[in-house]
Amino acid sequence: MANNRKDSNGRILPENVIQRKDGTYMWKKSIRGVQYCEYARTLGEIKQKKNKALGEIEAGTYRGKREREQQKENDKLNNIVLNDWFEIWINTYRKYGVKLSTLDGNKNFYRQYIKPFLGNKPLRDIKQIDVMELINKNLENGLQKSTTIRVMSLLRMVFKTALENDMIKKNPCPDSLNSLKITEKRERPVLSTEEIERFIFFLKNDKAYCKYIPMFTVFLNSGMRVGELCGLTWNDVDFDKRKISVNHSLYYKLSKAENGEQHFHIWEPKTITSNREIPMNDIIYNAFLEVKAKNMPSVEIDGYKNFVFVTSKGFPFYTAEINNLLRRICKKMNKQEIKNAVVEDREPKIIKNISCHVFRHTFTTQCYKSNMSIKALCSVLGHSTPATTLNVYTHLNFDDVMEEFNKR
Repeated sequence: MANNRKDSNGRILPENVIQRKDGTYMWKKSIRGVQYCEYARTLGEIKQKKNKALGEIEAGTYRGKREREQQKENDKLNNIVLNDWFEIWINTYRKYGVKLSTLDGNKNFYRQYIKPFLGNKPLRDIKQIDVMELINKNLENGLQKSTTIRVMSLLRMVFKTALENDMIKKNPCPDSLNSLKITEKRERPVLSTEEIERFIFFLKNDKAYCKYIPMFTVFLNSGMRVGELCGLTWNDVDFDKRKISVNHSLYYKLSKAENGEQHFHIWEPKTITSNREIPMNDIIYNAFLEVKAKNMPSVEIDGYKNFVFVTSKGFPFYTAEINNLLRRICKKMNKQEIKNAVVEDREPKIIKNISCHVFRHTFTTQCYKSNMSIKALCSVLGHSTPATTLNVYTHLNFDDVMEEFNKR
């Protein structure tokens, strides 16, 4: 019997082909109990797909629409470059459970030290030698060895999850790379008692920087982390009981996606032991009173308001801002010291550029030298173990060792 079925244009339709209501074409046939189906926009296209499908069915190589889409997705994943995998990794494995500062740190490290060298390379083609070349190039460009180790740590996590998802057969950044001689121990600078006195003396006599004395006084005498200090509100300061409650931290992020507007965020303390109370001695007490008397208004951030240390615009200070401030102070202070040394015919006493974290190290070292118990010091600093306090934050020079040695 002749096939009289026609499409909307009057053309005779091939066997097992129909025209759908939307004008497209469908070929559908059951062969040996298996249903096969193909779709196309034109009559010519459906004829081609029909003939191709019949040939593949006969050869046993036919794959349906779902199988083809799955194969296409597999091919896409197999050819994925490191840049694309990093985006998947950062938005899946790091989106929750890590601090915002850690997340931004991962992104910045990748953008600066990994992306330029390996970003466009297919994930499955990256070998251990490629990782080593990346390390060498970063070192040649002046990257600190300690930072290089952090870059390797980030890469290791990214490749580890790729391995667990069968994206690669082997991690090109294994733990064995830690045995390479790229470790570096940099002694973090600590201010001596004399340098602290000179620092405060300079601030008191400088019209531009004297207003920062209360903030740096609390910083030097409390041992707080910079984010904890910046996020401090008047609700956290108990004048009657003379104690400071540390229960949150301030984080600042510059978002390029939103016209470069500044973004402040309140974050939970770094660790469980970071949630603590710090005693307020007379020095800290008077510094707080001096700030309180100015009655500076402040903005509200994530439900927190009445910040203690704020700028003239009411925004709390943040880490990079204080570090830049310290650099300017040191530069001006050393310049003045050099002039005084020339007049007094002596060698200048230069203070190297210091950062916020130097204050915390200085506080710890000063407390240790004053025989404060390690348990009490751990409590003030918010450390979970004495090992961190002693091995990371306590710094003794030769004179300190000599002094202790002579006490025998």
